[in-house]
Amino acid sequence: MEFARQNGESAEMTGFLPILLANLVPLGGFIWFDWYIRELLVIYWIEIVVTLVLYSGAALFAERRVVLEGRTMFLPGIGRDTELDESKWDTDPDGIRLAGWLPPLYRRNVGLVAWSLVWGVGFSALPLALYRSTIESAITPAVVGSALIMAVSQLARVRREFFGNHEYETMSVHMVLEIPCRIIAFMAIWMMLLHVAGMFFLVGAVVMFEDIARSVLTRNVIEICYVTAVLLGKFTVEWSQFRVNHAENPGRIADWFTPQDPLAE
Repeated sequence: MEFARQNGESAEMTGFLPILLANLVPLGGFIWFDWYIRELLVIYWIEIVVTLVLYSGAALFAERRVVLEGRTMFLPGIGRDTELDESKWDTDPDGIRLAGWLPPLYRRNVGLVAWSLVWGVGFSALPLALYRSTIESAITPAVVGSALIMAVSQLARVRREFFGNHEYETMSVHMVLEIPCRIIAFMAIWMMLLHVAGMFFLVGAVVMFEDIARSVLTRNVIEICYVTAVLLGKFTVEWSQFRVNHAENPGRIADWFTPQDPLAE
């Protein structure tokens, strides 16, 4: 039993390795190409937008009807008092075949997908509105290439886990769209906490230790600490998502990234 458990853990780590390597690409740019924090943040920002678009596209193929009773988390524009159109959601869906290798696409999913895209893209566009010049200066061919590698990694994950494992048969459009929405919410909260905690730490260190803090907390040290914290948050998202699909008991943090299924509760 111990041998089987160790083999299972080894296979799990092997499966996570491509995701880990893809997320380490920006770190390589920070170490070897003298990137600043802005390049790292732009890459992850692009990846989050791409993830939203990919899961929005996948959600169009979700077969199950949406169930709101018993939910504790709702997509933007939906709440406990929302009434779903019974003629649309309480009948067998009409599927559209786009290609032989694709599952049917369901027209009833389009409205929720469109609304979530508007919310997600609008929310993700806030950094562009606030730091437009900074983001534009950080977009270089190397940064775009790194973002593309991570986007391809996300595309492979959606293809493997959603289409390859036929998850579109067991999930509703609401459940699929929860995945990117939970990621956006987590990273937004993580970055806000990081900024607030970082500010208090720096001010406190300077007030308490003055010259020592100024000599130790150089710009390079601060950037390394900041990048490490950002990577910790990103790896938490990636590892949690991986555990959700590969472990019977993924853990409390990973459970938060699991779409809620009212019918299973």
